Amino acid sequence: MEARLSGLVPAAAAEGGPSFTPQLIPFTIAKNGPADVSDRFEVTERAAADGNVLEAQLHGRNLRGARAALPASAAGYVVEEKGEIAPDTEGGAPLKDYRATHAFGELVYWNHDDSPTTDDHVPKALEWFGVAARLAERVSDEAMAIAAQDAKEGAVAQHVA
Repeated sequence: MEARLSGLVPAAAAEGGPSFTPQLIPFTIAKNGPADVSDRFEVTERAAADGNVLEAQLHGRNLRGARAALPASAAGYVVEEKGEIAPDTEGGAPLKDYRATHAFGELVYWNHDDSPTTDDHVPKALEWFGVAARLAERVSDEAMAIAAQDAKEGAVAQHVA
């Protein structure tokens, strides 16, 4: 049965709680939830031309990663399903209650063998926060008038040519 998100309610543990950095690994492990991997997942950090590179091994797989800070306009939360709020009376999925258990401002993403670059999927995805912010900005009346005039002049120039 599919669930619909009813909204996130940050838990007290998420607000100013212990430091937490999610690790995005490039493979699946048949476990969902926290795991104490400190004795199995040793990370080393080395300087590189385009920033620090993290190196580790997990289950015999070489990993190279990087830290990626969330933009100031974003907040990261780890959420946990706490149960069903109410069944859907229209025959759809029930509303579920999700609570934030941890908050984070950065994450670590990992690649198989390849060193991290700015062209990786995580840095590219984080760039969209800036794009979204620019698209959501209010355009001033003056800027709209200039754009309309430029468009009008461009249309006239096309008809003349």
